Amino acid sequence: MKKLILASAALMAGLLASVGAQATTFNFSYSFDAANTGNGAPVTITGSFDGDLVGSLISQISDAKVWINGTAFGGPLLVGGVNSTTGALEGAAVISTDVAKSNFAILDGDSNTYNNLFTIAGGQAYAINYNLPDALGNPVSGAETATNAHWTVTAAAVPEPASYALMAAGLVLIGATSLRRRKI
Repeated sequence: MKKLILASAALMAGLLASVGAQATTFNFSYSFDAANTGNGAPVTITGSFDGDLVGSLISQISDAKVWINGTAFGGPLLVGGVNSTTGALEGAAVISTDVAKSNFAILDGDSNTYNNLFTIAGGQAYAINYNLPDALGNPVSGAETATNAHWTVTAAAVPEPASYALMAAGLVLIGATSLRRRKI
């Protein structure tokens, strides 16, 4: 019984430590007005990434996934900040719940030969997918002054550490009950 309780406590401590060390996963969406797209059709960017939220700023961006109108960016994705003078990928990406504070680009491929791009920097939002043609054969794209009305970024639902503690306590009780029944 004591071994079971010690093993369960070690498991719970390990679970809590691993949960505390992970970045938060965020989901995002940006929709362009039809008037701000190449052919007047809506363009919606959705995706997710891991990062650390401090105030309204999210940094340490990793594990980005992006879709334009439901078509995923493929291949390795580059994520970084954008140099406002040259437009080049430079420095760390910063994503914010307030779109005006965001400075990031997510590229499919390298910065010179990308197939897809989603960026918000310098108050501008831009997206293009060369692999996804519109009805006229042009790549699906959108460009406009970035607006919070079109931008959402929210933390994905994850179990709280207390949920893991409750689960571990339940496992201990089930184990203790099982051992007690065996002895009777």
